[in-house]
Amino acid sequence: MTETFEPTGYLKQILGHDEYVVMQVRQHWLVLFGHLLGPLFLSVVLIVAVAGFKLYAAPDRPEALYAFALVVLPLAAVAWRYLVWWTQTFVLTSRRVIHMSGVFEKKVSDSLLEKLNDIKTDQTLLGRIFGYGDIEILTASEAGISNLRLIAKPLEFKRAMLDGKETLDRTLAHR
Repeated sequence: MTETFEPTGYLKQILGHDEYVVMQVRQHWLVLFGHLLGPLFLSVVLIVAVAGFKLYAAPDRPEALYAFALVVLPLAAVAWRYLVWWTQTFVLTSRRVIHMSGVFEKKVSDSLLEKLNDIKTDQTLLGRIFGYGDIEILTASEAGISNLRLIAKPLEFKRAMLDGKETLDRTLAHR
């Protein structure tokens, strides 16, 4: 039997009657890491610069303490980029593939499994080593092309889509 995941939050609101979540993935953690490198590096540089200024140039000046407040800005960027990464999910349900994104405003696009024509996967050597890749979903409609970029577990997601399509086709054939 296929393991199902309990939907929460916004996802729970957009699911149809008798629709259930089969698999849910995000972009790979290396994508998040890449987005966080710049702000984290800037934070370290600012901390070192302000500490050096405080210790050597102005040990008795209180203004140097205000410079530590600059560190908050790149750390806020880190928090924001993490939220953006966390809220972007790729969900396979019993009926469709859903791509959700957005922290405050939600953007949702989906492709019905019933209309699924082809699935293309692309994994670089690093993607195969670290377990990420791209999936392109081609459906019967002209607008039905979805690109799931740099997702974790792309082969598992593809396999689950194919299994879901087969199950849905059997169910529709028996009606």
